[in-house]
Amino acid sequence: SAASSSAFATSRARTALSRSLFDTFGVIVGVLCGGMAGIFALGVFVPRVKGFAATVGLAANYATCFAFRFLVDPLPFHPFLLGGLGLAVGLVVAIVCSFVFRERGRDLSGLTLRTLNHNQIK
Repeated sequence: SAASSSAFATSRARTALSRSLFDTFGVIVGVLCGGMAGIFALGVFVPRVKGFAATVGLAANYATCFAFRFLVDPLPFHPFLLGGLGLAVGLVVAIVCSFVFRERGRDLSGLTLRTLNHNQIK
């Protein structure tokens, strides 16, 4: 009886540990991919945002994700949503910063969705 309860406790501990590692991995991937997706979306859809504003948005993304992960306990939502929250915050901060810090732009002809020559795609 004692051996079976010890084996059961050990298997439960391993299951909890692997679930915890998987959750941690999912959060890390969500945070990193959320930031990179934000930079990609800014580059494709918002030509107004230049380098400095995009960098500030990326920093705001990571700051939001890490603040929620380590300072808010318990999280009011599932940890996998941290990447989406960071993405939204990063996009908004970058767009606002592009209005505050005006940077000189380069010619983006053919590089953004708005300036793409659709005849080149054929």
